[in-house]
Amino acid sequence: MAAFARQLHVEDWNQQLISQQVALVLGVGGIGCHVCVHLCRLGIKKVILLDNDVVDVTNLNRQLLFSRDDVGRKKVDAAMDGLKHHVIDTELEPFHCNAVDHWDTVITLAQQATVVFNCIDHGEYFDYAVVSLCTSLSLSYITASSFGHTAIAECYPALAIPQKGPCWACNNCPVELNILQQITPDKIQGLKSISFLPKDTGMPITQEVGSSILSCGTASQLATSTFINSLHGFPIPHWSQMLLYNMELFGYSVEPSPACLICANAPRYSAQSVAVYFGISMVTMSPAEGSAHFYQPGCVTNSASHDLLCAAKSRYSPSKIAKCERVLYPVLPRADLLVKCVHVDLSWSVRVSVNYCSYTVKCII
Repeated sequence: MAAFARQLHVEDWNQQLISQQVALVLGVGGIGCHVCVHLCRLGIKKVILLDNDVVDVTNLNRQLLFSRDDVGRKKVDAAMDGLKHHVIDTELEPFHCNAVDHWDTVITLAQQATVVFNCIDHGEYFDYAVVSLCTSLSLSYITASSFGHTAIAECYPALAIPQKGPCWACNNCPVELNILQQITPDKIQGLKSISFLPKDTGMPITQEVGSSILSCGTASQLATSTFINSLHGFPIPHWSQMLLYNMELFGYSVEPSPACLICANAPRYSAQSVAVYFGISMVTMSPAEGSAHFYQPGCVTNSASHDLLCAAKSRYSPSKIAKCERVLYPVLPRADLLVKCVHVDLSWSVRVSVNYCSYTVKCII
């Protein structure tokens, strides 16, 4: 314990509890590298690293475990060498593995863990699968992302998940229900592969939006800090974001969604349940008037709401959308996007990428 003497003096710190944690880190990239360093320096029991990629020269500006000598090497192997300087008492176990094709390996590794850090950029369907697995095993689910000047972290402690909620899925856009039904908690551990899941093409691409060690490091710090705070029973936001250009930090807690298939196992889908599914709350819905208002929480701008409406108009003919209007908001923490679409038969779906965030607006009668 001598190596952790300084943190032992932190008020309400429980090193014994921390030293019992086993983390499965999915993805050893910009976020995963930092997370592994933090966990080793904190002194958790074990870190299991899983990645299927090799080190590229463009990784070096933000993935601090790698050097020029590592270019072309498997990331997990290079990360093991890089972590030698950070390990105090933590055991490391690397796996060069494709998590999608070899999902059964992920299941086996998750069964050994107490927490999963999802740092793989494969898309939201993959994220739902990991959340579902964590739910089925009563594991804490942590994820983070970074792009440009933005760092985001999400933390859902294990005690809040099983049949209680909220979970990550309660706060994210709905996906196709027929696909989601194949990866619910009662089914997820029976799958050997999840290659049938679509890969999200609406995610931010760092080649286009940029990424640095500043945003990656900040997102990782937020993720590991919220996890450690949750272990100690401190109140935490489920969703946190820091904007590095003005150093504003804000977050919020998520309310459980009674229609969430992951933590609530809702057996029926009505128009109302689909509307509130994963954080989209229906303000009004009047089939008689042929109108529906959807209220989508998220960080959006005037441009984002305009882009969303343009996408809706371009996808559906004027005869299908009688009226489309937008309510514009200034750039604010968790600014709100209000979209009003008057539709002939109230049976439509729009899916677009707005400011590198994927939104789904859906109404089913």
